[in-house]
Amino acid sequence: VTCVATSVATEEAARALGLRVEDAASVERLDLAIDGADQIAPDWWLVKGGGAAHTREKVVAEMESLGLLEKIEDNPMTGERIYLYDTTLRDGAQTQGVDFSVADKAAIARELDLLGIDYIEGGWPGANPTDDRFFADPPEFRNSKFVAFGMTRRAGRSAANDPGLSAILQTKARNVCMVGKTWDFHVDVALEVDRAEYLGMIEDSIAYAGTKVEEVMFDAEHFFDGYKANPDYALACAEEAHRAGARWVVLCDTNGGSLPNEVGRIVSEVIAAGIPGERLGVHCHNDPESAVPNPLAAV
Repeated sequence: VTCVATSVATEEAARALGLRVEDAASVERLDLAIDGADQIAPDWWLVKGGGAAHTREKVVAEMESLGLLEKIEDNPMTGERIYLYDTTLRDGAQTQGVDFSVADKAAIARELDLLGIDYIEGGWPGANPTDDRFFADPPEFRNSKFVAFGMTRRAGRSAANDPGLSAILQTKARNVCMVGKTWDFHVDVALEVDRAEYLGMIEDSIAYAGTKVEEVMFDAEHFFDGYKANPDYALACAEEAHRAGARWVVLCDTNGGSLPNEVGRIVSEVIAAGIPGERLGVHCHNDPESAVPNPLAAV
């Protein structure tokens, strides 16, 4: 077993198990890449800690040539399928100093496709000229599903007559992810919409999109904060999306302030309320350095 450790925690855990630790530059090929220090086990071939951009080329080449992407797509602890949704081309573009060109987006998308990422979010059609050009001529995908991001319909419009919704349904992406409010504070103050009416806006948008594309996802914005403030309403928003046909209801820790014990408890309560775990996703930000443990707690 040779470990390429890219964090102090990974290196310490590997050495504690008596495993050999090497620098990435000295390893000619990777037999298997596993992300996360918590996943080290003495009987695995190679363990890689999170965030090692300098190993990416090796990972892509070796994992595809050896067919190992198929081997690790199931959770080794339970056998249950875990799906990965990448937001680099939208969330990543919001990072200070980052300004993706159309060519940049295409190059990144191809690499993500080679890695076997299940869903690649391309951006927000209609939001800016770069995204419009990218969605007009996206790269071909062998392994990944291409996703357009947008939002639920506006108040006072039908789903069929909302320009923003139409923009994401008319691209070459056959899958869409729509962000919607789930915190009653935002519905009351930001949208100034009746809470019951907003539940109908979620239902209309998901149901209509389901007639136009293959898969529809609901991005439950500020879900964990909303659930802490008013669990009944946050849950009602998620349930409305599920009933309307959303393939995934993605619970978002948009502020990034939730901790693993909170995430694990709330996800369990959502499942107990009737939304199956195989229909749930989580999107966690890294403000308190919890973007790795929070999804693990959710799973």
